[in-house]
Amino acid sequence: MVRVRFTDFLADTARIRKLANNVVTDDFSDDEIKEYQYDIYSKIRSITHKDNWAITDRQFGQLELVEIYLTAAIIVEHYGMKTAPQTSAMQEWRDQAKIELQDVLDNMPPEAEVDIDEDIFIINSLFASYPATLLDNNLAGPYRSTNVSV
Repeated sequence: MVRVRFTDFLADTARIRKLANNVVTDDFSDDEIKEYQYDIYSKIRSITHKDNWAITDRQFGQLELVEIYLTAAIIVEHYGMKTAPQTSAMQEWRDQAKIELQDVLDNMPPEAEVDIDEDIFIINSLFASYPATLLDNNLAGPYRSTNVSV
């Protein structure tokens, strides 16, 4: 499957190759890197609850670093010989990615605010039905249709 940057992954594949080649000498294809990038970006989307990260988002650079570090760590794990320097590099990259991702999560707008999916214009509430809506609005009553036809 062909993976496309900014849709299926964030980071430039060449940057990941360069970082991983500092530790691993085995050859691996760009397609293999992109598959790992896709897996990592999928995790990022799940953790951040956001599917449409764009280069204009202020967190984009940090998320790009997270993807670079974690993808390089996976490549070294799969293609490396598991020597002490390789294991150390993998752990260092994972630790750095965790720090960067936690910083992104700490600085994201709170989910308590209105969450609008601009593609389909649906506003999500914390609760979906009465009487749970009373927790959103204590003046809310049950919905009764006035358009009844028999």
